Amino acid sequence: MLLVVGWNGLALAKLMKSGGEWRKFDKSGRLVVKDGAEQSKDTDELMAEAFPASDSQGRALLAYVEFWVELRNCVAHRHIPGLDLPVIPQAQASLINLERVLTTEFGEEYALAEYLTA
Repeated sequence: MLLVVGWNGLALAKLMKSGGEWRKFDKSGRLVVKDGAEQSKDTDELMAEAFPASDSQGRALLAYVEFWVELRNCVAHRHIPGLDLPVIPQAQASLINLERVLTTEFGEEYALAEYLTA
């Protein structure tokens, strides 16, 4: 679930940095507000806009995040099966990609590696 939060936050930051639209609007075009806060688009929409599938990097990132969103939905909305073997390689790849995109988009000072423990 934390990887989805991480990618969601990164997509939001990238869209805000570039002036892209991150907010959710209803069918009549009105901004969706809940408890006084503007609501953001869903993670898949944010990712598609921040990292377009028109290039191989965008397609790969969208696939990584799609995996995590589906897994989050499974865990949050259903049950936790024995997921270690299929999940650990995906987690490693996603973290490596998250780190690469963070430093590419925002600079080395945003790197996570020194804060991660083994």
